[in-house]
Amino acid sequence: MKRKISKISEISTDYIPEERFKSAWDSIPELNFDSTYNKNWRTVQFLEYMQGCIQRRPDNLGLLKFMLQVDPILLELVYSAADEAIAYAIVNNVIELDLSFNNSLNHCYSLHPAVFSAVFSAKTVKVLKLNGLDLKSLDHVNFPSIEELNLRCCDMGNKLKISSKKFKIVEFMHCVGMSHIDVCSSNLTTFSYQLIQLSNKCKINLKACKSLKNLILKSVGLTSECLKANLSRLDLLENLKLDGCDKFEDICITSSSLKTLEISDFPRLKKIEVVAG
Repeated sequence: MKRKISKISEISTDYIPEERFKSAWDSIPELNFDSTYNKNWRTVQFLEYMQGCIQRRPDNLGLLKFMLQVDPILLELVYSAADEAIAYAIVNNVIELDLSFNNSLNHCYSLHPAVFSAVFSAKTVKVLKLNGLDLKSLDHVNFPSIEELNLRCCDMGNKLKISSKKFKIVEFMHCVGMSHIDVCSSNLTTFSYQLIQLSNKCKINLKACKSLKNLILKSVGLTSECLKANLSRLDLLENLKLDGCDKFEDICITSSSLKTLEISDFPRLKKIEVVAG
């Protein structure tokens, strides 16, 4: 006969001992710290919670995912603890690293130089998502293990060259400052570069991305010639989405693999020619 639980207290006393529950909770392979979750959370409370969770975790326990989201209002008060928490995640071989410090470009956060270097040279990170970071010093990076790179609302330098043999997805969302992007990855399948406002000038080189299947460009100051030069090397391209690329006067696409094409908001477009298999 199955026993019925008559009191809520019996769940903890008879079925899940408190100490065992705490041990299991502290051993969860994911850490998620979000200062925006509770609007009444004071800075001290957030710091105590974050530092307490880290201190209680067993030594040498790997991390599948580490997520840190800090409200801009608290940023100046928690920056040291934030850097320490990020360093902890990297030392513990985190696989997915998700850092968000702002939802606008007015207050981009600068990581401590040592932490900055560790983030971009980490050998276990496969998914890297960064929001609201100052990345102007980032110019040429060869990622050892990253498969998915997502940069959102980051302040970038003028030129950026990134490479990785393991890249599958690279996304830039609402980042500013770049006028030249060079991506080298023979295994990259998806590239997305989307801006809020139209950029004045931008050169994108994806010619080395022979496996690219999905390409999304929005409000990018790219010329028709630059697009044509890239597409001529992308033999496996299946999905192409172009939105608000103001400088385009004509589009010529020849691809035997192309399946879908989306085009919108082209005020100067005079001619479009598509030859697909």
